[in-house]
Amino acid sequence: MKQKKRVFTIYVLSAFLLQSYMFPIVNAMPSSNGVQNALNAILADYPDGSYFSVDGKACTHSSGSSGGQHKNCSLLGMLEKDKIDAPAGQGNSWTCNAFATYVYIRVFGTLMKRGTTMSCTSEGDLSEQSTYINAKPGDIILFYSNSASKLSAYKHMAIYMGADAEGVLFFDSNVGGTNRVHYGKVPYKNIKGFYSSSVSKKEYCRIYHANNYDDIAGISTLPLEPCTVTFDPNGGSVNQTSKTVTAGSWIGELPTPTREGYTFLGWCTEKEKSGMIVSPYTVTVPNNMTLYAMWREIIPTFTVAFDANGGNVSQHSLSVKSGQPYETLPTPTREGYTFDGWYTAANGGSKVSENTIVDSSVTLYAHWSKETTPPIKEDEGFDHFDYSGKLGEKKDLFWELNTNTGTLVISGTGRIQDWQNAENRPWAKHRNSITNVVVKDGIQNLGQYLVARCENMKSISIPESVTEIGAGVFIRAYALENIDLPKSLTKIGGSAFSECTSLRSITIPENVNFIETGAFSSCTNLESIYFTGDAPAYFGDNGVVRLNMFSGCKNLTVYYPANASGWEPIIEKYTDVTWQAVGEVKDPPPSPHMEYRYVRYIDSTGSHNCWCGKYLEGLPDVSGNATLQYSDWSTEQYPTSGTDWTCAYCNGNHMGEDHYSADGRAWWKEYLLPDGSYYWEESRWVA
Repeated sequence: MKQKKRVFTIYVLSAFLLQSYMFPIVNAMPSSNGVQNALNAILADYPDGSYFSVDGKACTHSSGSSGGQHKNCSLLGMLEKDKIDAPAGQGNSWTCNAFATYVYIRVFGTLMKRGTTMSCTSEGDLSEQSTYINAKPGDIILFYSNSASKLSAYKHMAIYMGADAEGVLFFDSNVGGTNRVHYGKVPYKNIKGFYSSSVSKKEYCRIYHANNYDDIAGISTLPLEPCTVTFDPNGGSVNQTSKTVTAGSWIGELPTPTREGYTFLGWCTEKEKSGMIVSPYTVTVPNNMTLYAMWREIIPTFTVAFDANGGNVSQHSLSVKSGQPYETLPTPTREGYTFDGWYTAANGGSKVSENTIVDSSVTLYAHWSKETTPPIKEDEGFDHFDYSGKLGEKKDLFWELNTNTGTLVISGTGRIQDWQNAENRPWAKHRNSITNVVVKDGIQNLGQYLVARCENMKSISIPESVTEIGAGVFIRAYALENIDLPKSLTKIGGSAFSECTSLRSITIPENVNFIETGAFSSCTNLESIYFTGDAPAYFGDNGVVRLNMFSGCKNLTVYYPANASGWEPIIEKYTDVTWQAVGEVKDPPPSPHMEYRYVRYIDSTGSHNCWCGKYLEGLPDVSGNATLQYSDWSTEQYPTSGTDWTCAYCNGNHMGEDHYSADGRAWWKEYLLPDGSYYWEESRWVA
């Protein structure tokens, strides 16, 4: 029998595999190193995660009948590769059967045959510890899907390597069809789930013991010397500083050290965490060795309390680790006051921000200033607002609401705060009067829940200065029919357009690279989404589907450029919508939407706009007829000034005039466009 020099190896479960050194190849005879030593040698040749195949690569088949490379991972192919003679009468096999048979032949040197060369020593439920009480390393375990009274053909075969109070250490192959070697301890409670699949349950097992086991186990050409394992507490303290273990044996139970202000992580083979964390029954001891305690410092956690100081705040406390910033601070509200920030004292004190470092528990107090109405610029054209104020503590962000026209204007420079819910916004109790929202240039984002539950809002204009749309911004904006997103946009928050049931189509600018989960959920009438560039780097929730991006979208087609990259994994994940690759979607085909244009009269000189042609024609300094002037059709709906005009010249009699209303009205609203006032509005639906 040929024998090479033996080298011991430390083995660690798949997550912590150490480097393996080569063991000898065993010829077609029983191992002369004992059962455990032979198993160690095989584990060195085929460690956890490796492929049990001739070329060391994955096989693309499951049995000999599949053709192709079937010899690559067959039993006879592997015996031939490792120069091991097959026992007389040995047939061929594949997958888990081939691997277990290979191990049996290499350890015990005989044909593996139930009732002849091996005997059943125990059987029972896979997840019961008592089932394995008589098992020994190297025993064969057959897995069944039935109870003891109705055993069918076995479904899996594995090598028993050991067990403790927590679970069983298995050595097998092709678990779950992976075609890889598996070596690891599986907790009793998880064994059935670990080994079962959608087509094959495994609940019962029988354990077989080689008839020549005791003969092989007693053979050893190498002395089993005692080794010392030293425990270095590495800054802590430990009662047991060392233990003696026979070379090649499991390391066994480990002591638990202590260290003030630290959490013990485990014992490691290297002092500087570059080694592997070990556990009692995943490591065999090669020689004298030292294990080092690994620690993680316990960082104190401080409580931050919030005192609204005359106002209201929904979040009353916050836990922050020492040395970390606050990161997120709630925004309180107080009728008639503007929030100025959080301070360390009710009066005076130091102001804190989201970046302030926390070093102790503290109570923060809200500071307030009496609310004032900002002046309205004359060139904005709005002559009165019912409600207005500052946005939170931002001194350069304002909101103005005209409930008569239904127009909400947001202006200033900077980022809009996020609200915890739709009720915290200053215009919350007037949300049903909002039909149109105008966001002025200089605003950098649409904060969380900005216009959520504004159920009558039909339109919103968003400037190019906006780069982000927060979570839930348009939730339950039932009347929103269309929206033009700025090309500057890079992020769309979670559930941003959820339940926008009138929205039929939307185009996503090419710079958008972040779309959170549920962004378009429950948009029941949404028919088309046009993406104009590469797939966003973050789309949904990176693999954990809590709320589908398109759930509730009944007839949605998502268009994306055929020459764009990154769409394949997204398309595979979201199968509840239709995906269609098209030519470059820089300018997508028009989608169904509402368009508006505005009309006024001008005199023969091309100036002096008005809503009454008769009035212009009657002026002494005007010659010729007054003519109608139309604005271009667009999706933007402009607000009115809130002023109604009447015509004294016609005495209210406008019968026959182009601008005469069907209901007989002789007065008209003033619409405010960038190039001046217009006096009536026309609309059309573009399909």
